[in-house]
Amino acid sequence: MVMVRLEAVSKHFANKAAVERVSVEIADGEFFTMVGPSGCGKTTLLRIVAGLERPDQGDVWFGDRRMTDAAPAARELGMVFQNYALYPHLSVLENLAFGLRVRHAPRAEVSARVREVADLLELDGLLDQRPKQLSGGQRQRVALGRAIMRRPRLLLMDEPLSNLDALLRERMRIELRRFHDRLGITTIYVTHDQREATSMSDRLMVMNAGRIEQIGAPEEVLRQPRTAFSATFVGQPPMNVWPASMEVDRGGNARVTDGADTSWTLPGSWPGDSDGPVRVLIGARPHEIDVATGAQGAHLTATVELVERGPGDVTLLHCRHLDHRLIVASRSELGWPAAGTVVGLSLPPERIHLFDGETGSRLLPIHKGPWRGRAQPPQLVEGPVPSPEVTSSNV
Repeated sequence: MVMVRLEAVSKHFANKAAVERVSVEIADGEFFTMVGPSGCGKTTLLRIVAGLERPDQGDVWFGDRRMTDAAPAARELGMVFQNYALYPHLSVLENLAFGLRVRHAPRAEVSARVREVADLLELDGLLDQRPKQLSGGQRQRVALGRAIMRRPRLLLMDEPLSNLDALLRERMRIELRRFHDRLGITTIYVTHDQREATSMSDRLMVMNAGRIEQIGAPEEVLRQPRTAFSATFVGQPPMNVWPASMEVDRGGNARVTDGADTSWTLPGSWPGDSDGPVRVLIGARPHEIDVATGAQGAHLTATVELVERGPGDVTLLHCRHLDHRLIVASRSELGWPAAGTVVGLSLPPERIHLFDGETGSRLLPIHKGPWRGRAQPPQLVEGPVPSPEVTSSNV
């Protein structure tokens, strides 16, 4: 069942598009995250869903009810803001109860709801304290509790963890997801932190410059990024992307070169002809590139600029290949090359992700060979790519 549906929603400020023709459906009970850099339009879109902004074009639907012109109070939703927006002069109990009291709910109902929410969020021992006496995580739980006191059908969260330190954010991510699984409230979550987006979401929507780049499950976005932007924004460390050229002969055989002596013959049959090379972007996740153990296995030559010792047995090598920076996730047992060391890197053709050099869209072979991304990419509801046929798959 669809809980929220946006139909070609657009919003402009001073003749500048903040949101441009965004269409998406969010299922009942889903944890849906909008992720993207600052200024990409995700908070504006959340405010449109909440009724705090009215779209210039398009419609907002909750189920079969058109809510485009409905007041925020009529939308049966709760909202958690980035700064928590707690009343400093009120106790935790009074902050929780405030929304119901101004609606003149019966005192017995208010007391019962406060006990229920305090027990759910482990706030029982804090009810008499004021916000300034609480830690960041406790304030966050109070803000969340106040949002769910009315038992909303929809919960909106605008970067609620951004003011917390790293360790607390880690813990609160787990708590928020556990809380969602327990109550099953449809949740729309906004963040610029792709780790939050991938760790908590059922699905996420990557946004850039007011448009949708990709919608899909976290694993899907990581393994089959639909655009070069999505590939570099989602993933930690980010995907390596650098320019190259591709030639396709009349038999559909494709050969890619990045300007060095390196070239790859790609599996599958590709559209094109012999008119000349076209601009493409090569993509490779850091763990998809190996340090070659000998000259025979080397596809790339790079110079190590920085060695970053990661967790476990993984070391991140920050390298330079031609004029491009590459990050390689290397196993520590291979040794840590010093900065300035020239290394050979292995990138088998079946691990390459390929994107159009002009549009950034993922490229698809006509007939796949032994390619990693055998599944077609998910259809994007709205975005910068004209149609699904010109997007690409995981190569």
